[in-house]
Amino acid sequence: SGRKDIAVVGFDYAKETADMIGSDLKAASIVQNQYKMGFEAVKTAAEMTSGTKPTGQVVDTGVKIINAENQKEFEASLKK
Repeated sequence: SGRKDIAVVGFDYAKETADMIGSDLKAASIVQNQYKMGFEAVKTAAEMTSGTKPTGQVVDTGVKIINAENQKEFEASLKK
């Protein structure tokens, strides 16, 4: 409809999300630290196979808000 007064916020970072952020829409995405989430899961699984009981501790793996201002920097960090 050509409207420019609507803001779009999504979660995670797919191609469609990246395209929206890169367009002339006001768009952003809340992105979780997938590497850290996986690392902590594998670490806990390895500890459990050694007989250690999980602590039930909450681990904040962090999130980032990706928008037009930091999108290129974020995408460059994914390629490392």
